[in-house]
Amino acid sequence: MIYLKNLLFSQNIWRILDHILTIYPLQMYSITALNIGPHIFRSPMTSKLKQNQLEKRSKFRELAESRTNRAIEAILRIGNLSNRQIYEWEEAEVKKVIRALREAVTSVESRFESPKRKLAGGFKL
Repeated sequence: MIYLKNLLFSQNIWRILDHILTIYPLQMYSITALNIGPHIFRSPMTSKLKQNQLEKRSKFRELAESRTNRAIEAILRIGNLSNRQIYEWEEAEVKKVIRALREAVTSVESRFESPKRKLAGGFKL
């Protein structure tokens, strides 16, 4: 019974400390976290790191959406070249275009798997 009372008392203390540290952050500490017992209380430095991560994620989403939409539009414009009334082309040229597009997509996929690899060069018929 005494153990149960101590356990409940310590859990209440942790809740109170958590509440106090939420209201009054540990600004005097330059460390990212203060370890106290089973809980870790975060300092403002950690919240700045989280905010930076959120900003990076937001920037990624913004750029990924706009660049992907532009790439899709460009690919659809390449598809407009299939109009035989306006353009003349050979099957070999079309295969080169399609192969270059597939290689570019494969390159993007591999860069997300291993971000240090880059594909150099451009496309030429």
